[in-house]
Amino acid sequence: RAYSHELYRARHVIENVFRALKRWRGIATRYAKLTASFIAAIHVRCLFLYLPVHTA
Repeated sequence: RAYSHELYRARHVIENVFRALKRWRGIATRYAKLTASFIAAIHVRCLFLYLPVHTA
């Protein structure tokens, strides 16, 4: 079966981001009932996933 290696790699990255988002309890249980608050929580979590964490 033929498939696109680049497309499969991009899908894998996206699925890993969703897995990391679901592991965060605030998003998984949806504490924020307003849509704007929920989207803001997703943005904050994505920033934590994207930015490197430096501990001194």
